[in-house]
Amino acid sequence: MLSLHSPTQEVQSQKKPLHTLDFVKTHISSHPRFCLFLTFLFIQVLVISIARNSPPCFPAVVRDPVVSTATGDKPPRFLTMKNAPPAESQMPDTGAGIRSGVLHSVLRWTRRGKYLWVNDTSKRDWHCEMMLQWVRKHKYWKKSNGSDHFITIGRITWDFRRLTDPGQIWGSTFLNMPAMQKVTRFIIEKAPGDDRDVSVPYPTGFHPKTREILNQWQNFARNYNRPSLFTFIGATRGWVNNDFRGLLLNYCYNEPGSCRVVDCATAQCSTDSSVILEALLGSEFCLQPRGDSFTRRSVFDCMVAGSVPVFFWKRTAYDQYEWFLPGEPESYSVYIDHEAVRNGSSSIKQVLMRYSKEEIRRKREKVLETIPRIVYRMGNGKFEDAFDIALNGVLERIKEEREWPSDR
Repeated sequence: MLSLHSPTQEVQSQKKPLHTLDFVKTHISSHPRFCLFLTFLFIQVLVISIARNSPPCFPAVVRDPVVSTATGDKPPRFLTMKNAPPAESQMPDTGAGIRSGVLHSVLRWTRRGKYLWVNDTSKRDWHCEMMLQWVRKHKYWKKSNGSDHFITIGRITWDFRRLTDPGQIWGSTFLNMPAMQKVTRFIIEKAPGDDRDVSVPYPTGFHPKTREILNQWQNFARNYNRPSLFTFIGATRGWVNNDFRGLLLNYCYNEPGSCRVVDCATAQCSTDSSVILEALLGSEFCLQPRGDSFTRRSVFDCMVAGSVPVFFWKRTAYDQYEWFLPGEPESYSVYIDHEAVRNGSSSIKQVLMRYSKEEIRRKREKVLETIPRIVYRMGNGKFEDAFDIALNGVLERIKEEREWPSDR
């Protein structure tokens, strides 16, 4: 016998659909581990989000500095060190004119130091060979064999010029490989006589976002009180015979009234940028001997602080950064031959004391004028920085080589 149901009973017998929140609550209550699983997923998403969009370590880096006066404490922004922004982030999107007309190939050498010292020379060269195999497959490379390509390299040229002798103890043969002979390389220290190497400034800790911030800093450095005649920042190299840096350290310790010393063997030079900046801002001149190679990052830290660099080797700056530094070395720096210092025929203090306050002021003004050309700005600030100069220079070179193909 069939039972009859009214429409009302039929509607009441149907289950009410669960709301999304009710559904989640039901599963969590019936499956306790489901809550742990959701928590785990949330943590993973949070970690990935932070890794991709990491906030600055120092809140002061984000704030635009307000320099109310030209003296006193330095704006917090300028006391922090931060890696230079990748060149790729500044590459202008100018359409097909560059992409197909003058092809650029900006490749960051991310594995530059992984196998620098291993005994297996084939392992040192492997990443270089793989990269060149990849780029040579592209049609733009085949049109010119790399003469309209350029690359940025984050180490000195000698780390990529190991000779063919397997006994060479470090580096790869990247820049000696046939495929690299026509490629322009932006590099922090070039090889003399190789016009494919273009020296670019070492990245410092100063990356102004706007012209206003840049001007504020220039005025701040221009008017800062500098009680010391000169400063030296560095450490000795115990394994180097007749280490010149050790000589400078001893000299400065014996001239406490004139020289301000920051001995990086005891000071935290690599982690505490304020130690370096205080010394540079407080000194008229900064001594710049060669580093482990001829060039030295401290040269650019010195100039950003408005201190006049004193060189002892011409290859430290004069023969390196022609696109970026003034053409007249005496307009912004002092040169004292290292051998004259070593044999005692020249006294650093006496040489520097010969300059009048007006002469020092003129040199400093030239240094401050050069700052935009040796820094890498943050974002798309409205002034020409080191990256713009390098990019414009290489595009002009490529244009000239296309007009005069016999020179390639």
